[in-house]
Amino acid sequence: MNLGVTAGREIQRLREESGLSQRDLAEQVELDPSTLSRLESGRSRWTIDLFVACCHVLGVNPGEVLADCVEKSEFKNTSLWEK
Repeated sequence: MNLGVTAGREIQRLREESGLSQRDLAEQVELDPSTLSRLESGRSRWTIDLFVACCHVLGVNPGEVLADCVEKSEFKNTSLWEK
């Protein structure tokens, strides 16, 4: 699984744990709910700003969430981390 898909699933999990609907989170970050749906499912790519905004609304540290996403994704197995 790539990093973008992993990030989307993690934001979805955190959103659901917090009791927010897609519409609730989308409104708070000034985004269309259908766009958030595509981001959570990995059909669209995250921007750093939007990822950080969602993390802020969800009350989580974006750096920690991103680190968790890297751990869960296939991205951690690339040679980029070996340099």
